[in-house]
Amino acid sequence: MENILGIDYGLKYTGLAVIDKNHYLPFGFKSILTIKLFDFINKYIKKNKINKIIIGLPINFKNKKCFIEYYIKKFIIDIKKKNPNIIIKRINEILTSKIALYYINNSNLKKKNRNKELIHKISAEIILQSYIDLYINKYKK
Repeated sequence: MENILGIDYGLKYTGLAVIDKNHYLPFGFKSILTIKLFDFINKYIKKNKINKIIIGLPINFKNKKCFIEYYIKKFIIDIKKKNPNIIIKRINEILTSKIALYYINNSNLKKKNRNKELIHKISAEIILQSYIDLYINKYKK
């Protein structure tokens, strides 16, 4: 069974989500300062036997990659160097932050608990859910 990690990469914060053991639901579990991401991910991969990572692909409405893609590609190269057997897939992350913000604003959370870290964590869930819907649940029927 695959252990899958979803990532919403941001310049300041990066959101992380994992898939449940039945491969139906993503759970956002952490938002981390991006400068600490590489070390955290490498430890997390080993500890939790992660064999696949799903990273958002930032494409705008003109079907062009956003500037942050440069940093994401560098991150992917570094992760693959350290973990050559890991599978890394990309999935379009258009509007994930807007959808996450919508969910947060329509929740019962107090305003002081609504922040960028939470947006990235929920965005990672949305990215991972998109992957589950497109590539996993499709074949479970």
